Amino acid sequence: MEIISLLAGILYTLAVLGICGFLLSRGLTHAFILWFGIGAALQAVPRIGFYVLQQAPGGVGANLHWLPAFSVLGMLGALCFVVGFVALAAFLLRTKPPEV
Repeated sequence: MEIISLLAGILYTLAVLGICGFLLSRGLTHAFILWFGIGAALQAVPRIGFYVLQQAPGGVGANLHWLPAFSVLGMLGALCFVVGFVALAAFLLRTKPPEV
């Protein structure tokens, strides 16, 4: 059952990466899209890493030295999502210049 939850998370981050890649390829280059893409990529690394560690010989217990590195990358991904949401809020709440 743990594999299902890990695969669901991996599929979610791949979907976010796909949407960000599609928007970037269509010419939408707002900063928040880049931050969301970077955050999704960084959060995909620990999820894929945990999945690989479960399948590795010895399981997670034999490869505990990798967990701090995966956790750091996941935290950086979460921080990138926070920056992305702040950039999205700034984009949506900015005032439009007066038309002359």
